Amino acid sequence: MIEYQIRTPDVSHRGQYPGLLRKIAAMPAAEAQATVRHLALTDLFFLGVYVLNRPDANNGWVFARAREVQAAPNGYLDLWARGHYKSSIITNWLTIQDILNDPEMTFGFFSHTRPIAKAFLRQIKQEFERNEWLRELFPDILWDNPRAQAPKWSEDEGIIVKRRGNPKESTVEAWGLVDGQPTSKHFSLLHYDDVVTRES
Repeated sequence: MIEYQIRTPDVSHRGQYPGLLRKIAAMPAAEAQATVRHLALTDLFFLGVYVLNRPDANNGWVFARAREVQAAPNGYLDLWARGHYKSSIITNWLTIQDILNDPEMTFGFFSHTRPIAKAFLRQIKQEFERNEWLRELFPDILWDNPRAQAPKWSEDEGIIVKRRGNPKESTVEAWGLVDGQPTSKHFSLLHYDDVVTRES
């Protein structure tokens, strides 16, 4: 396999993506794939909108928030209004990008109750099952048939991607804050999403 030195322009505004995509389409297939893989690893907006196929998120607000999150991803309480893509950008896209950059990492999703957290896990699980392009870009990390090949692949036990280590934690697990927090778990990153509900 040829190793390419990838040089992609710094996209400073959303309107530059169509031209970038045209340039990629004109490349030889192997170079195009290497370029898209590089962009998926380094550009959160590109990963979400183009690789994870979220055209609904192709707007200025999401572009600005994705840049903001990518510049400083951890250690913040993000208080955005409902429906403003914080779960998409942070819990979904950023977790996927983190896994693709380092499959040895482990993630604990925590919500008010476990079924809420499982919904966030489910979205990533289904993306890894159904997004053929994503699996083609990252065959070294994502299983071709995860239901049959992965050591764990369920909402109850979590999901495990291809990794060298064997920690007791799955790559991604989902837990509730009021209905059964885990014991003896040590995740690389904790994501708290929908921890406050109307009932609480």
